[in-house]
Amino acid sequence: MPGETWTIGKLIRWTQDFFGKKGIESSRLDAEIILAHSLGLKRIELYTNYNRAVTDEGRTRFRELVKLRARHCPCAYITGEREFMSLNFRVTPDVLIPRPETEFIVESVLELSSGRAAAELLIADIGTGCGCICISIATRLEKSRFVATDISEAALAVARENAERHGVAERITFLRGDMLEPAAREGFGGKIDFLLSNPPYVSQEEWPSLMAQVREYEPKEALLVSGDPLEHYRTIAAQAAKLLAPGGRVIVEVGRGRAEAVEKLFRENADYGATRLVKDYGGIDRIVIAEIPAASRAGT
Repeated sequence: MPGETWTIGKLIRWTQDFFGKKGIESSRLDAEIILAHSLGLKRIELYTNYNRAVTDEGRTRFRELVKLRARHCPCAYITGEREFMSLNFRVTPDVLIPRPETEFIVESVLELSSGRAAAELLIADIGTGCGCICISIATRLEKSRFVATDISEAALAVARENAERHGVAERITFLRGDMLEPAAREGFGGKIDFLLSNPPYVSQEEWPSLMAQVREYEPKEALLVSGDPLEHYRTIAAQAAKLLAPGGRVIVEVGRGRAEAVEKLFRENADYGATRLVKDYGGIDRIVIAEIPAASRAGT
């Protein structure tokens, strides 16, 4: 409408309705995130400036980003950031977008290392992606050291940037390679206190049912397995014991409905002792923890 004044509030309402028609479930939240990013504001500042008119330049920037989201491009790739464990992480299409469920890996490490915060723990993050797991732990366990591996050099570049952003880069060794091979290659055998991973676990059969914003935008190699959906867990169960110190633990995230099968891989492996499952916010078994007996080093 000629001469119409577009305020922040009006843009939020219009965009929420537009996104809803496009089948975007989090339409209000996404409208706010994208508008705040376009205007260089915090989300809370949208409401303290709710009736403020938005300039033509601001609306042009916003319009282009709205078009991207309407094509189901994830908000995190549009803004280049995602919050994880109350920290902001740089994300690009080269890395998976951090999920709330993955925070349970971090929380499990913090729980199990309670009372050892001053210890110089060695923690390996296998398939680090943007580095959100190891970096979040590093900001809380300030004496610990880390090994972060990924098969993608582009992902490692993002992780290094995030480590610098949060001031923990000097305590993280980034290694390129597949799964546990880089850590073994660099001589970390028998030294690691926690070995962490959120490996690919989506099967070919499950792939078509994923949300479009996941299937069409996030890195396929970080999600999809070509055959057995447990293949990476089998690798971890078979090889991790040689990397772990006595009393060390493996902590892995698993797909819905697969926790018992993954736990069984560790429980039936003589190198491991106690195992347990951790539920996510929805009450789904999401994390599997397996421990190497403290009395002796497994695999030797």
